[in-house]
Amino acid sequence: MRDIAREVTSLALLRLKQGGWLNVRQREDLRRALASAGEKLGWGMTTAHSDDPVGAVKTTVKRMVRSGARSLKREVAEDLSEKKREEARLKDVIQRVRKLAVDPTVEYPVEVSYSHTARDAAVGLVTRTETVICENADEALQAARKIEKRMGRWAKLRAQMLDELKQRQKRVGEVTGNLSEFVDSSQGLLKDIIVTLP
Repeated sequence: MRDIAREVTSLALLRLKQGGWLNVRQREDLRRALASAGEKLGWGMTTAHSDDPVGAVKTTVKRMVRSGARSLKREVAEDLSEKKREEARLKDVIQRVRKLAVDPTVEYPVEVSYSHTARDAAVGLVTRTETVICENADEALQAARKIEKRMGRWAKLRAQMLDELKQRQKRVGEVTGNLSEFVDSSQGLLKDIIVTLP
């Protein structure tokens, strides 16, 4: 149920971001998620003897979105925390790699992994993890220089991602504040779902 709650909440966020509407595919995703919730929660049986079947289900949907919002809030807070520490971790990687390069006792090859903010053509801003295998001290120094050289560009992308995460955090709060409006806007879908549930 947690995954369904997160999916419904994510669609509520998307609807808010898009000015109060969902496109056809997104609306179908919402219908599927609500139908899955209805099957798992037994809405068919619950509403069979109810004078207001949609009203009974709307309360459950509100709870589900509230739960999904709490989960998304935690996730966004963790992402914000990780992004804020990214630069310090990259500097630490540079320092460690430079130490490796001057240490005569190091046995090569050495694997160096680090994470940074990047732009993905399909998804937008993401956190990418890269791994470099250094065969000798020169390659280790080269890897440290390469990371250092890219830090400025990554910092700009990180600032953009932090802004996006803060906006997402704000929208999660707005979704929680506008639960009734979102659930009311889904009333037609809920009616259709209730009719089709066993």
